[in-house]
This record gives sequence, structure tokens and C-alpha cells, in this order.
Amino acid sequence: MNTIRISAFGDSVLKGTVLESLKPLKYTLPEQSFTDICAREMDIRIDNFARFGSTLDMGERMLIRHMTGLRAYDYTLLEFGGNDCDYCWSDIAADPGRRHLPNTPVTEFSMKYGRILDRVRELGSSPILLTLPPVDSGKFFAHVTRDLDDEGRGKVLDWLGGTPDFIREWHEMYNYRVLEMAACKGVPVIDITSPFYSRPGYGKLLCEDGAHPNAQGQAVMAGALEDGLRKIIGERSLESLGGVQVAFC
Repeated sequence: MNTIRISAFGDSVLKGTVLESLKPLKYTLPEQSFTDICAREMDIRIDNFARFGSTLDMGERMLIRHMTGLRAYDYTLLEFGGNDCDYCWSDIAADPGRRHLPNTPVTEFSMKYGRILDRVRELGSSPILLTLPPVDSGKFFAHVTRDLDDEGRGKVLDWLGGTPDFIREWHEMYNYRVLEMAACKGVPVIDITSPFYSRPGYGKLLCEDGAHPNAQGQAVMAGALEDGLRKIIGERSLESLGGVQVAFC
């Protein structure tokens, strides 16, 4: 039996990046990221091409660089949104009254993601979308305003409506667009959001920047990814058998 081959494109969350220290700010890769753990448990191959800081624009460029080899992969995992929905917080602190846009406005996010999904299919692989792990608004606010003075942090907080909670809500809106895109394009989606929300105090599964899952969070994502991939691969196997339904009791 041929080994299932999967390519993966996305940002630092998909890469498995963790925060090693806040001062100095340093990110690192664990010996085994959640995609590595999943590949080992399932005895499949996952080639992870995700990159730190990637938005959809960067993801599209990554796909172009790998386009000649994409046909060799049965599936392509895609996880974008965390950087797309982010803002330039120092600009907000400097002039909160001006209109500020995220790295990828939400309408553009849907359009560009749809284009990437079509592109993956054209290149001969089957796309799979991942939802986003949640953010911890308090941790994230403290992280992105760490270099601002009290006045600057106050301006950013006022811009957010007086509470950091808007950060999580805005991030979640991009998650909704991922789900919407999956339904619109008929692309399978693996939910790695709910396993965090289902645990009390899910912030403990995130690094101190409030965005990157820590070692415990990586284990949660590995389990969700494995469950999702087993279902998707199993359903494709049934389709290849002419839709025969098999159940084990």
C-alpha cells in the first residue's frame, strides 16, 4: 500500500512554532510539531512548508514555488488567518482616529483563500482546510503592546472598545470565513478550534503571546488533526469502492 503523502502550507501555527521567551523575544520549533506527531501516529508523510508570519499573499507565492511537485501529494493542508486578521498595533497607537485595516481585509480573505483552493485542485492535489486555534485576548494584547508606553497601550485599548475581547472576536470572524469557504468550495475542514474551547481555561494551552499553542496545545492539535485525517482518508477510500458503506460494531 502506498504511503499517503500530504503537503502543508500556512503560518507559524501550522509549522508548530512555540514561544521560547518573551525577553528577548524568541520563537523556536519543537523537536516534534503537531503535524510530525500526527504523521508518526498515522504512518503517513506530511511535508510541512508553512512559514512564520505567512498571510494568504505569502501562501500563494509558496504554492507557486512548489507547484511542479504538488501533484505528488494526495492532500494539501491549508491553515491561514492568524496573520491575515492582525493589525499594525504601533500605527493604531500613533493615530487611533485614522481608519486601520488588517493585513488582509475580511472580504479579500475569502476571495484569496478561494483562489488558493482552486489553485491546489488545478495542480492535482486535494485541499483540506484547518480552522484556527483560538487566541487569548489578554495575553495577546499584552504581547502586541509590550513595546508601547502606558499612553500608547491606553490608545490601543480605547480603539478596541475598552476591552481586549474584540481581538478574540475579530479573530473568530476569520475562522467563520474558513468554515464558509469549506462549505462553498466543497472542501473538507478539520476543526482544531473546538478542542481548545472544550477545555476550561484553554489559555493554558497557549504560549504567553496568546496566539501560538504550547506543547500541551500541540498535543491537542495533533489529536484533532489525526481524527480529522482518518475520517477524510477513510471517506475517500469508501468512494473508491463505489460508495460501499462499511460499519464496524
